[in-house]
Order: sequence, then C-alpha cells, then structure tokens
Amino acid sequence: MVKNMNITEKITGDLLCFHRNGLIDLSRTKPGTELQGEYYYAHLPLAVIDAVFSKGQPYSVTAEIVNSYCDYFKMERNRADDFFPETNDQESITQFIRKFIYEGEFSFRTQIFKNNEPATSSMYSKSKAMAVFDFADLLQENGVEYFQDIEKVLYDTGFAENVIKVTGMTDNNGLNYFFMLAGSNGTVRPVKSTIDFINGFTNDEVSQEFSISIVNEVCSMLKSEFSSITPRILGFLILEYMRKTKYDMPN
Repeated sequence: MVKNMNITEKITGDLLCFHRNGLIDLSRTKPGTELQGEYYYAHLPLAVIDAVFSKGQPYSVTAEIVNSYCDYFKMERNRADDFFPETNDQESITQFIRKFIYEGEFSFRTQIFKNNEPATSSMYSKSKAMAVFDFADLLQENGVEYFQDIEKVLYDTGFAENVIKVTGMTDNNGLNYFFMLAGSNGTVRPVKSTIDFINGFTNDEVSQEFSISIVNEVCSMLKSEFSSITPRILGFLILEYMRKTKYDMPN
C-alpha cells in the first residue's frame, strides 16, 4: 500500500506539473475534441472507421469520412452520454460487414467514405476502406459485435498483432486509440499507453489490476481540484500527451 501511495503521489504530482506548464489540460470535461464527440460514437463500426482513417491525417478529415458514412446510411453518429446504447440501438459489426459486401469495396471507397487513401505507402497497398472491412472481420471472428463486447479483445496480443497487420498500423498507438474510442467510463480499462506510463514510475512491468488501482487512486487525488476527471479522460490525456511529446519515462 505504501508503494502504491508513493507511485500514486508521484504520478499525481507530475500530472499537476504538466497541467501547470500547459502540457495537458486536467480540466477537460470529456475526451477527444469537444465539438466532434468522437469518443461518444453511437455504433462500434464508427470507431473502426475512425481508427483506420485517422492514421496519418488530422481528425477533421476523418470526421468527414465518418459523417459521410452516417449520412449515406441515415444513421445517428453520436450517443447522448458516456453510457453504451442498448445493443438493439447499435449497428453491429456483422451488419456493417453485410453492408460492405453488398455495396462492394469500390462503392465504399468512392461513394460512401469518399476517400481513396491507401492503408500503407506500398504501391500494392489495399485501400483504407478495405482495411476497415478487414478490421471488422477480425472483430467478428473474436465475437465482438457491440461496444459491450470490446473487453473480449482488449488485452488479446494475438488480436492486436493481426489488427496491426491488416490495417497498416505501424505500432500499438492506432489500436490504443480504437480502444479509447470504443470505451466508456463504465467499462474503462487502462490501455497500453497508460500501462507504459505507469511502468515508467515503477521500473517494472505492472499488471492490469495494478494499473486500474493506480488510475483510480490518481483520479481520486485529482478530483478535489478537477471535478470532471475520470479514468477514461485521464487515459485519453496520457495517450495524447505521450503522442505529442514522445515522453521518455522517468527512471
């Protein structure tokens, strides 16, 4: 417990320092961009589309692709709050796959997503549209249909390796981003970036359970000053910070 408290206090102190120096904003009321609401998607396939198309481009471009998909199929884009919608109100991964097979890759790429970007820089690369389908196919193979199912693959290293392979992602950041998009405060689990961040303070490989306890303790310590902080928002802030600064972990 003493060790936990020392780590919690150290992480909390560093986060407050980052906040004072403008490196993170602990007063954020929600993850992601305030106006776009990408962390409050109404359907899991939208998180898949976002995660694949966001690679190498600003979110404003990705938002247009997500919006185009929703407009084409006359779907609601966002949920009202951070709780998952009932499964009956969500588009399933299987429904998305059936749409893709019916419409075809060419139509998805040119008329629905309206984006011809390749998944990788290789001259033989498939389109990002096809990468979205392949990602969805892996989710379906692993029994993931709705937001409520995402924990089935959250810590599956084999699944992660396969997703990175079929989507053209070069590291775990894209998959971490997907898991952030697919989460909620009710089901949040520390993703790899958060665990790596904590590892830097422990000089050891920490367990998922240990990471969960540390995140909860840090949020409790920050609550008195930042009432809106939650484990999910904190996870997003850590991911955003590490992406921007390529932070070298403390020894």
